[in-house]
This record gives sequence, C-alpha cells and structure tokens, in this order.
Amino acid sequence: MTNEFPSDVKRFSVSIISLFLFIFVGGCSISVIVGFLLFGHNDLPRYFRAIKSGMPFLLLLAVIITSLLYVITKPVGFSSDGIYASSSWGFRRFVRWSDIAKVRKHRLLNLKFLRIYSSGDGKVTTLRLFQARKKEFRDEIRKFAPPDSLVLNFLNWF
Repeated sequence: MTNEFPSDVKRFSVSIISLFLFIFVGGCSISVIVGFLLFGHNDLPRYFRAIKSGMPFLLLLAVIITSLLYVITKPVGFSSDGIYASSSWGFRRFVRWSDIAKVRKHRLLNLKFLRIYSSGDGKVTTLRLFQARKKEFRDEIRKFAPPDSLVLNFLNWF
C-alpha cells in the first residue's frame, strides 16, 4: 500500500497555537540557560536586561519557526484501511489497522503524540494529537477504527 493520501481521505493538520507555545517556551528556556551561563549568578540585573531586550526577537523567531513548521508538518488522515501519518522524522507512513501491534503515549511539553508500532514492517508511525480540529479528529478515528483497535484506548488522553 502506498503512503500517499487517497483523494477521499479527510486531512487533519496540527494546531499552530500549540506549535507556537512549544517553540516560544522552548526558546525562552534556552535563552535563560544561555544567559545564566554567559552572565553567571553575580550580575543578575544585567542578565535580566539582556533577557528583556531579547524577548521581541524570540517572539518573532518563534512566529517564523512556527509558520515554517506548520507548513511542512505532514497532515494525518484515516481510512477503512488504516492511518496515514508520518514518522518522527517527517517521512510519510501508512499503517494498516490490522498491523498495529502496540500504541504508546508520548508527550513533549504541551505536544501530545501516539507512537504506533507496526507488526507488518516493524516501523513506528507518529500520530500528532495536537490537532486544530480535535472533535472532528476524534470522530474520524471512531468512524474508521475497528472496535478492537488499540488506538481507541487513547481517545480520552487528548
């Protein structure tokens, strides 16, 4: 089966707000760590002025990176055959419902994922759960997933 989306599959994209918060909080955290390493704990007023002056730059950088990631982040979709998503590296992946061997939760700050392990080829498909249209996303999973699917066990997690 090909990894390409069939034309009749509804596509879901991630929430740009969730991505922005992840990148902005991560950027602020890294800047605090770098600032502390550069200025040390002896010169706190200078340290806080440096962080304050760099905040607009961090905000702009977070918006730009979020926009780029939003454009390149692969959409997900569901059909009666299986799940169309991608690997952790962004490569398109397809996993049949019958090939799902194991499903695990994964969380990275505010971003939630399901890691779907395939018994067919042994590869891992990453299902991004921080979707812009969560209710439609859940409904689509319920519509296509077989009653014994492991993915259904995680619908209340996100």
